[in-house]
Amino acid sequence: MMIHTYKRTVTFRQPFTLKSIDEILPAGAYTVETDEEPLTGIASSSGTKTEDAYLAAFDASRDAILQVAQKAYSKSRKNLIELTAADFR
Repeated sequence: MMIHTYKRTVTFRQPFTLKSIDEILPAGAYTVETDEEPLTGIASSSGTKTEDAYLAAFDASRDAILQVAQKAYSKSRKNLIELTAADFR
């Protein structure tokens, strides 16, 4: 499996926090490294697994997802509901 690492500089104009760090970080420029690995499970027409393939699968099921979500939210006053495979049966 091939992993690509991308680096870019992000500048924060104000102090900020991260969930994993219990302190306020100062404003300034930070180097952000992102490791990207191929997705598994859905193959594109070229045989490679891509984010586009996942998005296409989601788009193809959009109406069904929306219908299930509307039904779930109509039964509850929660702000967040986790849908599972059982909700789509």
